[in-house]
Formats: sequence, structure tokens, C-alpha cells
Amino acid sequence: MAINWIRIISTGIFLLGLSACGTVNTLRLMQANNDLRPHWQSSYAGGLAALESRFIGEKPYIKIRVDDNTELLMLIDTGAAFTLLMDTPKVKALNLHRGYELEIGGWGDGENSKAYQTVVDSLTLGPATFRDVKLAQIPLLSSPYFLRADEAIFDGVLGYDLLRHFSWHFDKSASFVAISNQPYAPEHDDTAIAFERFMGKIRVPVEVQFSVQHSRMEEVLIDTGSRHYFKLSSAYPKSEDIPLPAIQVRGSDFGLSGETQHRRFRLPALTVASRHYQNISTHLIPGDDPDDWWVIGSALLNQSRYVIDYHSDKLYLGPAKNKAIRYNLTGVELRKILSGEFVVRAISPDSPAHDRDIRVGDLVISIDGRHTARISEDTWLDLASVAATRQLCFKRDEHCIDVEIKHIQGYSTDEPD
Repeated sequence: MAINWIRIISTGIFLLGLSACGTVNTLRLMQANNDLRPHWQSSYAGGLAALESRFIGEKPYIKIRVDDNTELLMLIDTGAAFTLLMDTPKVKALNLHRGYELEIGGWGDGENSKAYQTVVDSLTLGPATFRDVKLAQIPLLSSPYFLRADEAIFDGVLGYDLLRHFSWHFDKSASFVAISNQPYAPEHDDTAIAFERFMGKIRVPVEVQFSVQHSRMEEVLIDTGSRHYFKLSSAYPKSEDIPLPAIQVRGSDFGLSGETQHRRFRLPALTVASRHYQNISTHLIPGDDPDDWWVIGSALLNQSRYVIDYHSDKLYLGPAKNKAIRYNLTGVELRKILSGEFVVRAISPDSPAHDRDIRVGDLVISIDGRHTARISEDTWLDLASVAATRQLCFKRDEHCIDVEIKHIQGYSTDEPD
């Protein structure tokens, strides 16, 4: 199959649309840590090192230490070419050197984010420490990813330049993330898939079934930084004259270049090696190139425990847990802020929440009478995917709204008769 390597993609960092200077400096930073090697604690015996970790929604995060033992929470993003920090209070307190200018792009239809190169003396993940690490630092308020600064409940992103030194072990059901400096020894019920690397991204062959009549083998990006199940370019079904399901909903995605409006539909099936997934919530990303935007995100990966082994260039999928595919049926995209409340990031047209007294930027302080500080993003996704009436209460004017959630035949339930 033909792969358009010129248009390299990433939900976190990529090169499209950058200025000439921005492209040169971005490529420069992508190469800056090529000679880095982790220094392991003398007590480390070469086994599996569990990291202090958590999952926010579907995405994995770990605690790291930098310089004077400042502890930071970092997103593990296999779609990012290099590591970056945001100017959260913890990062700002480090008073890091401001190096050459950068432009960083990602999902979104807005402007690229302005950033700059910086350096930390040390960066430690569990028993492994890197010295003299070159990073990007991005000012929060200049990034259209954020509506407000207190949405930054994490401090940065771990990208390929550091991820490539380990085998990474993930199990959302146990809130478990671990690293090893050894190749993974698979268990008998694991499925192994060789991946290709290019420009700091990893891809695996996937068979995508659009209908009984049409399927396609495609090299698909593995992106732990994506919260979704599957994404593909809207140009592909159009170019191949593939009829898509009549039942579709509209939604939003967010990246370092702002918000992208897209359509969501239910894909009949996709197959990764011997692993077969059905009725996958799929996002059609607007674009002109049929080969862009083919992405498997964390929601699909978390259907099982999995290992991304950069030592052997293989993805390992453990036994499937047969978790139900979740569909956000409310039309409201919520994001946690530091206070524990939710902020409304987007409201989808033609949804139960549309034309109600809900605005982008509103703070949700309770859901069904329960304070949002006690409701995780994961719990919200569970609530939003079940047919029910949910009461959302807002800080603005201290008003509450009942949102009636209904399943959508052909999307969240079986095909209509």
C-alpha cells in the first residue's frame, strides 16, 4: 500500500503548516536527543519497573522528576515526536532557559502554537535518568488546545525521543504503567504485531472493514495521546466511493492547533493481526489526502493490556477484556480543571444539549446531584453513553439543566430495521 510519508501526522506534534524557520527548528529538536541514553539505578535488576501512574479518561500519565526533584505529571504520547513541557506553575518555577523559537502543530484548524526549546539537567522515570535533555516548552495561554489555564492538569508530554529507550507496559484496568530496558517476553495468549518507525511515529498494519463489500489494509498510527478509538481521513471514503452509514453525529477534537469539527460513525470492524474489533466508534477527520489521519487511540488499546516494545519494534496485545464501546450521546465535551470541576469545551449540533442554556466555557459543578470533584472523566464517559436523563448544574447563575440521553439506532445500538 502507498504511504504518504511527506504528510507525517501526529495528534501531538507534526510539521504541516509550519513556517520555514519553524520546520527547521522543529527538525532540529527532533534530532537533539539522539545521543541520549538512560542511566539506570545500580539497584535495578533489569526487570519491570512500575511507575507512579494514572489514567485520565483513556489516556495514560506518569510522574517524572526533573532537575531539583520537581515532580511533574506527563502524558505518554506515542504520537509525539519529542518531549515538551507546558508553563504550569511547577514548570515555571524551574526558570528554564529560553532557547530557539519553535512552532508546534497538531489537531485543529487554528494557528500553530508558539513555543521554544529549553534544557533540563536531568529527567527521571522510575529507576532511569536522562541527563542534559532538550525539550520544547509551550506557553499555555498561547495554545488553542486550552480554553483556560487551569485545564492544564498535567505538566507536559513524553514523546518518542525518550519513549524509544524502553518497552512500555500498560493495563488501564489496574492503573498500571511500567518500563523495562529489556525486550518483552510475551505470554502465551499475547498477540504480537511488528511496527514500523518513521519520524518518531509507530505504525502497524490494520484491516479496516467499511462494509461487506469493502475493506482496506492500511498502516495505522498507534497514538496513546489520542483519547479516541479510531480516526481516518474523510477524503478516503470519498475517493473510493465508499458509502458510509447514514447515521452519523457531529463532534469536536482538540489539539495544539485548536478545535476540529468532525463526524462520528460506527465502523463495522477492524482487525489488528488476529485481534478483531467490532462496531468501533470512528471519527472522520476533515482533509484532502486519503492517506492522512489513520489513527488507533488509547480507547481501543485499552480494550486489553498491551506492550509497546521499542527494543523489538513490536506491539503486543493481551487477551481482550470485551469492554463495551462507549459513545458520548450527550453532545457535550467536558474537560477536567484543577479545581476538580468540568469545563464545557464544545457542544455538538443536533445533540440533546444543543439549544439548551449551556455555553462553551461553562463550569459544571454537579452531575445528578453529585459534585464533579468526585466524578472522573472516565465516569463521565460511562454516564454519557447510557440512555438516561442527566441533570447538569452550572456555576454560572447556579442553574441546572436536565439532558435527556437517548441511544441512536445504527450508531450506539444495532442497525435500524
